[in-house]
Amino acid sequence: MEGRSMVSMPVRMCLDVQLPRGPRSTGATNVEQSTTQNDTEPQESSNNIHKDEWLVAIENHVDDTTDKSQIQRIPSLLREKQSNNCYDPHVVSIGPYHYGKPQLDTFEKLKIPIAQKFIRACGNQVSLEQLYDEVAKMGKIALEYYEEGSIEVKDDEAFNRMMFLDACFVVHFMSINSYGIDKLDPLLPWICYFAFVQRDLFLLENQIPLLLLKVLIKFRCENEGEKTKLIQNFLDQKVTIMPPEKNSSLMLSRNILHKRWDAVFRKKRNRN
Repeated sequence: MEGRSMVSMPVRMCLDVQLPRGPRSTGATNVEQSTTQNDTEPQESSNNIHKDEWLVAIENHVDDTTDKSQIQRIPSLLREKQSNNCYDPHVVSIGPYHYGKPQLDTFEKLKIPIAQKFIRACGNQVSLEQLYDEVAKMGKIALEYYEEGSIEVKDDEAFNRMMFLDACFVVHFMSINSYGIDKLDPLLPWICYFAFVQRDLFLLENQIPLLLLKVLIKFRCENEGEKTKLIQNFLDQKVTIMPPEKNSSLMLSRNILHKRWDAVFRKKRNRN
């Protein structure tokens, strides 16, 4: 708004100093002209200062945009056009945008036993503390992936714990898709909700940075081929909660995630 106001200022100034048309006495005209000229001088000087400051601000502008992929919020315009049910999770929150919502509390309580199950699946190669520390040291980097000003983190430790539990949940769910589910799995009693979980994990606002998942995946999978297959199988899932014509936003989310992850692995293959 400031920039737009400054651009239009010279136009307003020009209109203000124009003399009204119509007959008048010579004396009045001379006085008015003299007064107008005197009044115009400081206005023009002020206008020049403002314009100079505005131009300097443009020259000195620092572009704070980044080429890093970000997990952004859904624009309010889209939320106004469609029901929030299209964009909000139904059963599980991943990341900070929907964390703490009461309707998602059931699956939030499952994240600790799921994290325990995931650690055991990793075998003896890593302890719980080591795995958490690996994720926690990425906490500040992970925070930068979320849209600036969209969340307020007052407790770094609480943010890291949320990221750890959510990452364990996502990778564990991906593993179920590839390896199946056993009778001791904490998610087994909720297997009828798997389609809803699957749907929630593809929502744009319900994501965590890929770098956190990669930290956990490297301990869960034995080789690069197995890691790639784990992710590919997950991305190839078909979301069947709603008919395709009513599920366009969800399919768009899946396609975006697929392209992002594919780009990451393509860069890695090129480096090798």
